[in-house]
Amino acid sequence: RAAAGGGAAPLQSAHCDTHPPAVAMILRLLLLALLAYIVWQLLRRWLAAQAPPRPPPGFSAEPEALVRCERCGVRVPASQVEAVRKNCRQCGDGAA
Repeated sequence: RAAAGGGAAPLQSAHCDTHPPAVAMILRLLLLALLAYIVWQLLRRWLAAQAPPRPPPGFSAEPEALVRCERCGVRVPASQVEAVRKNCRQCGDGAA
């Protein structure tokens, strides 16, 4: 069909009118990715809150033997005897 000006009418595809432009598709994809990330973070935090607490580093589940100082009677864990010997407030450099 000829246009009133005598030239040919521009070709238009009906297919372009039914789909949103590429920019809108990219924005929808980014929004979907953002929502998925938020849901993932919330789910991860909720699951972490449901898990039993982890013991602190260096924590031993088995009780440690206590050693009693012969001078002051203070009981300390066997792994800390050397530190207590140097810094005992009760007996100074007394042997534990």
